[in-house]
Amino acid sequence: MKNFVQPGMVMPYTATAAVASGEAIEVVDLIGVATGAIANGEVGELLLSGVVELTKEAPLVINQGDKVYYDTTAKNVDKTNTNVFIGYAFESAISAATTVKVYLMQQGA
Repeated sequence: MKNFVQPGMVMPYTATAAVASGEAIEVVDLIGVATGAIANGEVGELLLSGVVELTKEAPLVINQGDKVYYDTTAKNVDKTNTNVFIGYAFESAISAATTVKVYLMQQGA
């Protein structure tokens, strides 16, 4: 196919502030996870598909397969559908857990 660009699992991102490796970043209506540290003004990559472990809202219980969202203010995963959809819980997370494994999936994918 002549118009194929790439598989789309990562996308370039120009940081507007320093970004830590593994940090979730909102880009309009999607969330990507930095594949490495990105200095302010530099271009790096955001992972858009795959399984990542992110901080979750405490003491929230998340069950495997739950739709999960990212709270860009609190910088954690929750089940509040007014936040940005990030994907599905890859594994369950008990209330005491501080992280949850998330299968990244963009809305409409």
